[in-house]
Amino acid sequence: EDIDGEVRNNPPCIGADEFDNPVFNAGKDTVFCYYDPYFNEESYVYNIGYGYDSYLWSNGSDSSSIVIDTNTPAGSKYYKVTVTIGSDTYTDSVKINYDLPVALSQTDYCFPEGDSVTVTAEQNESYIWDSGDTTRSVTFTDPHRVPTVTVADLHGCKNKATAHFELNSNPADFRLPSDTTICKDQNLYIDANGYTGSDIYNKFHFSWSTGDTTNSISFSGTNHDVGSYDVSVSILNKTGSLGCASSDTVKINVDNCTGISDHVMNEVNIYPNPSTGKFTIDGEHIEKIAVYNAIGELIYAKENNIHEIDLSRQPAGIYLLRLRVNDQVTTRRLIIESGQK
Repeated sequence: EDIDGEVRNNPPCIGADEFDNPVFNAGKDTVFCYYDPYFNEESYVYNIGYGYDSYLWSNGSDSSSIVIDTNTPAGSKYYKVTVTIGSDTYTDSVKINYDLPVALSQTDYCFPEGDSVTVTAEQNESYIWDSGDTTRSVTFTDPHRVPTVTVADLHGCKNKATAHFELNSNPADFRLPSDTTICKDQNLYIDANGYTGSDIYNKFHFSWSTGDTTNSISFSGTNHDVGSYDVSVSILNKTGSLGCASSDTVKINVDNCTGISDHVMNEVNIYPNPSTGKFTIDGEHIEKIAVYNAIGELIYAKENNIHEIDLSRQPAGIYLLRLRVNDQVTTRRLIIESGQK
């Protein structure tokens, strides 16, 4: 009973009517999960309590509770309520935060043929994949899978997303040589892709760090200072819908090639040259050799105990032999002539 002897079973939060300047509070700001039909969540109800003579909410409700419009986009929304007790009117607002966690920020993936793809969910409290995994990241080896993950955040709100794979059955066949050294007066021909069909530019788009857009480029030592250069190429597969791309890089060192002493090179003898493909090397302290064809492809390499080069399977032409002798680099030309091999 209040001081007037009236029984109040559900007194409003503003207190008994004998208090002056009562304060009406509609409640604390509240988080509700954004409704997603995936999870068949029930409608959310927000109730400010009983004991008032009338209620009027900004969404038109005239009861103590309202059904929250969970189809409102994720974010915040204010609801205003006006209540009356006798001739007195009070108004307050409550902020409802609609929470919707992000499951996947990336949903489309290029899947290289014969390779695998790792799909990583956004940071949340828990993860359940349709594969049964409960980790944030999962690696898939089947390009025909359509993986789905359900995440839950710290409020228990859920969301789900599905990743889609596009099989890149026409990947770039990179032919960039190993990191290499050329002399100032030499050119290095670099072929990006081993595909040689006449429709190469219908299937691939080439983008070099040099600005070129062709399959092959020539790197000129004459046009560069002595030093080290990274030359990269990105190859875009134009036959797919996602535009799957891959890239590779070769480091090219430009050298004056004047550091090797004449007497050391005079001790290195290569014969017969020209030949039909087999060359003998006489000399000491030869640490490594590499042979490149006319377009800069590395076709032969060997380290230590180097006495013979067998290029008998290569077509006739001029080849570049690079030798490392006593930690110094020099180059020689090898000539293969046609004939019985």
